Amino acid sequence: THLARETARTGVKLTQRDFVLGLIEQALAEAEASLAPQEAPESTEEAPEDSGAAGTTPDASEASAEAERDTADIEQ
Repeated sequence: THLARETARTGVKLTQRDFVLGLIEQALAEAEASLAPQEAPESTEEAPEDSGAAGTTPDASEASAEAERDTADIEQ
């Protein structure tokens, strides 16, 4: 499984929850990095304060909540 390979690769025993949260964090970091070059030209213009934050936060919260539900189901 991916979890077993990651545990062997890092040498640290991961819980499924930690593994899934790591995947989510990695995906968010990659998405932010891919958006950074697109946002650079717009930095000279004034933008609303809530332009990007409002759209990304609920998705991250939903993904974390879903991962926790999946982990709870597996642990039972």
